[in-house]
Amino acid sequence: VRTAFGGLSSMVGSGCNLLLFAAKLFLGLMVHSISVMADAFNNLSDAASSIISFIGVKMAQKPADEDHPFGHGRIEYISAFIVGFFMNTAIFSPPFSRFRLDYPIYIYIGARRKYGFQFF
Repeated sequence: VRTAFGGLSSMVGSGCNLLLFAAKLFLGLMVHSISVMADAFNNLSDAASSIISFIGVKMAQKPADEDHPFGHGRIEYISAFIVGFFMNTAIFSPPFSRFRLDYPIYIYIGARRKYGFQFF
């Protein structure tokens, strides 16, 4: 029952996220909105996470064999680790990406004015 619900929820989630990706990308292109298109690609990454989870659930169904006497149930934890790795990569990569020169300067000046760091 657990694997059936895991597989079903992964497939429904990935299907919905793929539909949301297509709709948001279409609308974002129609209205020339970068933020809507960025949200579309966020849904695409969510669909990829659901697909990885589905693969993990399906691989965990394998029965015990000679090399794995207790079964393959721990593969779900490995697939969850892979999804977490991709999420953390997405979280921590923007500070290392390339910015236009004027954005960090404006943020720095605004922080100095807001928090009273005029003398630093």
